[in-house]
Amino acid sequence: MNPSLKRLLMLIFLALAWTLPAAGAPKPGAEELQANPVMAKIAGTRVNVREGPSTTHKSLGQLDKEWIPVVDAAPGGDGKTWYKVLSRKLGEGWVREDLVDFSDPYEFGPAPALMARIYSDLGVNPAMTEKRLGKPERTDRKVTDIDWKLKNVTLIKLIYPEGFVGFWRYEGGAVELSDGDFTGGMEGFGGVRFGMGKDEVETALGAPMAKNKKEYEYLGLEDFWYYSTGIGAFFVSFSPDSAVDRIIFSLNIP
Repeated sequence: MNPSLKRLLMLIFLALAWTLPAAGAPKPGAEELQANPVMAKIAGTRVNVREGPSTTHKSLGQLDKEWIPVVDAAPGGDGKTWYKVLSRKLGEGWVREDLVDFSDPYEFGPAPALMARIYSDLGVNPAMTEKRLGKPERTDRKVTDIDWKLKNVTLIKLIYPEGFVGFWRYEGGAVELSDGDFTGGMEGFGGVRFGMGKDEVETALGAPMAKNKKEYEYLGLEDFWYYSTGIGAFFVSFSPDSAVDRIIFSLNIP
């Protein structure tokens, strides 16, 4: 793997380690995960991700120890719980409970929970985005250097009538959700729905880290709240009557 990409992914995985359930805590059930996806770690190497919740289902491929969104759970025919995960490389699949680790010593706030919701709503690769949001009006691609270390990165942008979802594809083929920006055309994402009031947003996400932060005025927002996802920024913009009218995620904004 490209050393720069390896370093970036390591930082992402460390950032997403925040706020996972403490060791020994009960593992989340299906209803809990459907409402609030979480980040967890694949507990092992060469772990099979299967098409369904059982070893009788075909393997989509294998994952090594890495952080991954978990969005659902189901009982398997083997008497164990299986978890539905979202893999950039393999898509949506199922992993047996003893191979999914929800425990971690880092507990520093709600950032990973927010990122898990964003992944769940927008997808973790372009194919998953199309499955969730439908076929885009067009898909733009451009090869560029992100910085002096990350070179020849393909920027992929899926354009919809009222927004877009972007990805970075690195030289080795790894894909990362980079941004999303919508003013409608969907229910919402990240746990926020269009039309929500400020009280509802605070109930869903907690108190914002900042309000109307001047350094983000270039986004063209007037009344907005800022949250950290651990690896980027999440902005919720409000109309004059204090209803959500724009939602933005950006990987490259701290």
